Amino acid sequence: MALGGNRIGKSDQGAYECMLAVTGKHPFRNYRKKGKLWIVGLDFNMVRDVNIPKFEKFLPRNYRVTSAPFSKADKIWWITGEDREWKVQFKSSDSGRAKYQADDVDCIWFYE
Repeated sequence: MALGGNRIGKSDQGAYECMLAVTGKHPFRNYRKKGKLWIVGLDFNMVRDVNIPKFEKFLPRNYRVTSAPFSKADKIWWITGEDREWKVQFKSSDSGRAKYQADDVDCIWFYE
């Protein structure tokens, strides 16, 4: 959990932690080679304007982002690289409680 004032880097910290999970480079946690990550913002405008650019900023260039069979507009990405494959789903908290039930997720970044 990151608590702090405005504009001090909490968003960067969340995005960086997600990148460490996807790439398997976390110094203190072992994440599976194939996994699922949720990145959750307050609404889809926040996801589009904050979460996605922050996450892309830290993801190494040798990792590929594909969206088949979905499009990036569907907020589901497949990230592959260095023998790893992760499904990343961008969600908004205004989707409702039912959208968060009964799923096997390895890592979640709740933003705000």
